[in-house]
Amino acid sequence: MATRGMRSMVAHAPSKASDSAAWQEDAACVRWDFKKHGDPFFPTSAAPAAAQQAQAICGTCRVRQICGFFAHEDANTFKYGIYGGTTAEDRIRARRRTQQEARRAREETS
Repeated sequence: MATRGMRSMVAHAPSKASDSAAWQEDAACVRWDFKKHGDPFFPTSAAPAAAQQAQAICGTCRVRQICGFFAHEDANTFKYGIYGGTTAEDRIRARRRTQQEARRAREETS
């Protein structure tokens, strides 16, 4: 399986963050040795256990929230993989919850 480093994984985020280079340099995954350990951020299985290694790395990350924010906000760019400790399925569920809450709020005000 081909792997890629975190810098290429978040290549689209810089256009959306004023200080993107700084937050990316602080990411825990930047120090991950992809050649030696493989790419846990794009697991080959959708099973929850497959994402555990990447989520453990994200759990130690100081910029986890901003990474997760970009992945949540830009579903097309960050369609696959683990970002900010969230899987694609986590982000889909979160988007649905957000949409449902917004719909309920609109209904309550109308």
